[in-house]
Amino acid sequence: MTKEELLLWGEKTVQLYNKIADERGREKTPAFYTQSNLNKIIGVKSVDILIAGINPGSGGTYQQMIENPNWGISSATGMTAEQLISGNFGRDPKYGNCTNWSRRHTWRYFMNLKRFFKDVEEPNILDDERRFVLTNATFFNTVKEKELNQSLLKTTIPQTIDLVRRVKPKMIVWLSGRNAFNRLASISIDGFSFKYDKTRNPIMARIYMGTFNGIPCFGIPHPGAFLTTEERTLIAKFFSYVFNYKSIEEIDLNNLESFCINEIQAYHKRLKEKKPASIKNNIDVRSIEHSILERVKSYIYNNGNRIRKDENAQYGITIAKNCIFVRQAYEDKYKTPQINPNDGVVIKKLKEKGYESGKAWLGYRKLTKFGSTEKEIEQEVIKEIDALFELLDV
Repeated sequence: MTKEELLLWGEKTVQLYNKIADERGREKTPAFYTQSNLNKIIGVKSVDILIAGINPGSGGTYQQMIENPNWGISSATGMTAEQLISGNFGRDPKYGNCTNWSRRHTWRYFMNLKRFFKDVEEPNILDDERRFVLTNATFFNTVKEKELNQSLLKTTIPQTIDLVRRVKPKMIVWLSGRNAFNRLASISIDGFSFKYDKTRNPIMARIYMGTFNGIPCFGIPHPGAFLTTEERTLIAKFFSYVFNYKSIEEIDLNNLESFCINEIQAYHKRLKEKKPASIKNNIDVRSIEHSILERVKSYIYNNGNRIRKDENAQYGITIAKNCIFVRQAYEDKYKTPQINPNDGVVIKKLKEKGYESGKAWLGYRKLTKFGSTEKEIEQEVIKEIDALFELLDV
């Protein structure tokens, strides 16, 4: 793709999105942006993979986005084509004013995504920006996918389809597979063909398979979803099997089904062979931590595993090392803890809830104290975070 072709697509796309914002009102229209920096694929005839979610999940209105100086969008013109094709181009002064996209290797979501392709080849395809595009069906973002208005998706997806046509991916991967496939199947517009056999899907481990305008298309769980290490391993093995096929028709479905059955049987065998004596041996704590942080990402600040109720909160929570820690939320303002007369009150309240105090921490408790299964622990810790937000609001 040439820079001129990319800018032409960008101009048409921002015109559409800005027109929607003008008609709805910027304060009533979700903010919008893509993800990967499309400038990196200038001169590339075809990318290996186009990965797409349903829509970005950070939330906020277009007006708020324009008022945020870190995005640098002119209120007079709105977002420009140059800005749009730069991807997730917001900057954060805390991190040397680099773009959000340039910090993707600090995102748990992105690192989990890379794990899905670890068995395809080395180095990982997602380490080379000329080989992949990461985007969304629509660029309008909402905190929850279910909050996305279906009419906004239908109105804007033609521009995403046009992007697919221009980057010519050999494979398309849809995140939140089942929901994405259901959404895509409900869309009927000229120039768009989405097909999948409902009787043979999911193929394996919540993986869906179909075609998007004739291109092999796969739906997988979102990288931020609750998945065990074994489930992530199955997805990685699946992509190692199908990656080099140029079309769905080339794939022998009987052989694929045999492959899936064998992998699932091996999966269950590995689970049985795991030692049952210790909870820790059966629970992927890192996966739990990643899932929890993905679910509360709107509260994250500083280094990526710390959360607080809002920017004025005196106390924060850290999810790490199989623990939930509580300490002063001073890290983005001061290098050392500040004198706070409420510390003693907080320590007492935490002890009443079963927390231990320690050096630098007002209280901590192991995640594995919250349940006996990964799903139960995640659910109970999310409830605990809500309870702590109220307790720490002193």
